Amino acid sequence: YEVDIARHSKILAKANPAQRSNFSISSSGYGIHWPEIDEDLSIDAMIGIKHDCPLAARAAATKR
Repeated sequence: YEVDIARHSKILAKANPAQRSNFSISSSGYGIHWPEIDEDLSIDAMIGIKHDCPLAARAAATKR
């Protein structure tokens, strides 16, 4: 995938290459965090898809 970062985050678009290179994937695997600029983005939103969160589905199932 190619993603237009400026379309998703003005903060990330203004960051320098070193700041953009310093990121981590969330433990759920659904997001990216850039600690130096305190920015978080959903991977699904960036590539234009939607996944149901397995934790939300599990929580809904236990309420039944």
